[in-house]
Amino acid sequence: MQKVLGMGIRMIEKLISEIRASRFDVSAIEMSPQYHLKIVQEMVSYGAQEQDSRIFMGIPILFVMGDDSYCRLLNAEQHKLRDKYIDLLKLYKQKYKQFKLFINNTHKFESGAEVQFTDTSELESIVQRLNKIENQIKLFSNN
Repeated sequence: MQKVLGMGIRMIEKLISEIRASRFDVSAIEMSPQYHLKIVQEMVSYGAQEQDSRIFMGIPILFVMGDDSYCRLLNAEQHKLRDKYIDLLKLYKQKYKQFKLFINNTHKFESGAEVQFTDTSELESIVQRLNKIENQIKLFSNN
């Protein structure tokens, strides 16, 4: 048990040192939910007061897919792009649910082909926007 807790301390210390050593003002941290859970468990086990678990050292946390140890610091531009990306994913999910509902109830619509074309083009447009933002995030990550 002590070894696991020690591992957590090293994770928190590493993250704090990365924030302090970064060459830019850190606007947000993106991390996997698994990594976040480890940090929160460690903070609670060492008596941290109850606080917003979506904030670390006053910096907002964005949850993204990744492995157990995924964590990355974001500057202001990357943070803005990641927020847009997350909002578009939510929109895509909503539109996709509508499209699935339409497909399952096609017999109820008289102009089904037109509705299907509109829904498909909206989904394609969102995917293109997601790809564009993802490429911008990669571009900012490389600089």
